[in-house]
Amino acid sequence: MIGVAVTALFYHHIEVTLGKPYAGSLNLLAWVHLILMNVGVIGATWLMMIGGYLGGAAMLPPAVGGKGWTAQEVHEKVFYSIPGGYPLWIAVFIILLGIGVLAGGLGYVLAWRRKT
Repeated sequence: MIGVAVTALFYHHIEVTLGKPYAGSLNLLAWVHLILMNVGVIGATWLMMIGGYLGGAAMLPPAVGGKGWTAQEVHEKVFYSIPGGYPLWIAVFIILLGIGVLAGGLGYVLAWRRKT
């Protein structure tokens, strides 16, 4: 959340304060940055929340509505219940996040160095 706000400040500083508007390939890098960063953060966060909730609920005793599973059973039956398992898809979303951040960083540097 804070990263998105700081990102907006950087874009504002470069375009408004420095007077170097994003255009062409810089505009594409900015969009790639914003889209992939947000998709990566949301995807990874939601998968971690869902996996953690399902795993924690399954470890509760049956008397309170859980399944009474051990940590080993949770890893086998919950975390790998989707194709490839939760860790794989969380990693995929984190890689998307990283690509977005790198695209944004490249865009910042190119915009900053551009002549007005």
